[in-house]
Amino acid sequence: MDFNITFTYPNWTAPPIAQLNFSTDCTIVAAWAKTWLSDGVGVNDLATADHFRQALPAQLRLVPSDGQLVDWFRTLLEIRKRARMNGKVYNSSNPDPWLNVTVNPFKVCLDDVCQAIPWNGVPDITGPGVMTSAWIQAVLATIFALLAAWEWFLRQKHTVAGKKLQLVFYAFNQALDVFVNGALILSLCINVAAFALMLQRQDVGDGAQLALAHDMVVFSFSACLFPAIMHEQVHGDSGRTGSRYLILFIDIILYLVVGNMAPIVSNKFESTDSWEVYCFWDIIPTERRFTGLIVWITSILFWAWVLLFFFLPWALKKPLPKVARWLKKGRKIMDVYIIGAYGFLTWYILITITVVRQLLLQRSGFGSEDLRWSFGQILSLGTWLPVLIELYYLFKSKFTAHLYHTPIITTTRRWPTGNRRGRYSGRASCVQRSVKFTDLEFPLHCHRPTKTGS
Repeated sequence: MDFNITFTYPNWTAPPIAQLNFSTDCTIVAAWAKTWLSDGVGVNDLATADHFRQALPAQLRLVPSDGQLVDWFRTLLEIRKRARMNGKVYNSSNPDPWLNVTVNPFKVCLDDVCQAIPWNGVPDITGPGVMTSAWIQAVLATIFALLAAWEWFLRQKHTVAGKKLQLVFYAFNQALDVFVNGALILSLCINVAAFALMLQRQDVGDGAQLALAHDMVVFSFSACLFPAIMHEQVHGDSGRTGSRYLILFIDIILYLVVGNMAPIVSNKFESTDSWEVYCFWDIIPTERRFTGLIVWITSILFWAWVLLFFFLPWALKKPLPKVARWLKKGRKIMDVYIIGAYGFLTWYILITITVVRQLLLQRSGFGSEDLRWSFGQILSLGTWLPVLIELYYLFKSKFTAHLYHTPIITTTRRWPTGNRRGRYSGRASCVQRSVKFTDLEFPLHCHRPTKTGS
């Protein structure tokens, strides 16, 4: 039995499906799609009759009754079911006529159809509060990294920073520890949230939510990595504690777990959710191809950096000390590539999340103003409040100390210790003292410790 069987009634004959235009009225198409694609709703007879009536030629639209059109639809549906059971294959040379009833009109009326089909919406992990917090984090991370690079550049040129610039360097360098702590904790929370989201994922749906959640995990990890490395590159001693290393280790493990759990990394969208099948096929897969490639390249760079400049120097410290020292020296060059790669990745991912999220919201009929500000969204904004408060008080205390001519310790460099010849013991203190009220450029006095040993 041919799929395009001629259906004859006493007063009219049904034209072949391939000759009908089912996208004449997008409002009717969307109403039928809502009943046809919504889970558990079923097909509404009136919507089906309207969908088939608008596809008929103008001279036939008023002839058939609603019952005849519904009967036509059900007959075609049964014929299609039998064709699939018999293994009939459709291809480009022999297209499936049923596409004219469903897929083709859905594509023509995509916005109307997608706004009619229910969607779970964007996950809380990319809610309005989290996205605002992400933009604040990206801006702060970039400022911290650029100021550290600026300070390093001035040192290389043996140039003394200006009055106000010294104040900026001092305040941001002191506040960087607070920023890194907040970034690590926020990244850990986002990893846990993404992990929970993937555990709760059903066999259908949530592909768009997983894509956004995975991108947010990548962003939070890269946004706390590159300013911390930049700070260590410029100032040497990072001052990290064991607890911070523990959080970083857990964060990396969760980052790897989430990346491997997300099927979106390899573009495997085996979802039968109607909204995802019809509405994000031109958004998420395209974004995944570019994002997956960039994340893959930066991941290789990151693990090469960890292996060559952390594990190998530690493993070769006793058997091959010269090689270990050479690797430590080469790390400075590799740090530059890591900083640049993860700085680029931070902004690429953030812009991508913002654009994709907005496209999905517009296509689904939602807007950014329709999203709820839950308690968690408000708390995410509070992550950076300590950083801003720290900067405020640092600027204020520096100015107050300058006003009352009190000394301010800005830098303390640890010198090598030991009793062997040529080594130093103790700490070198670099103290900046105010000279007069109008002078913000404090002279730097570094007291070098005395040599020990014979």
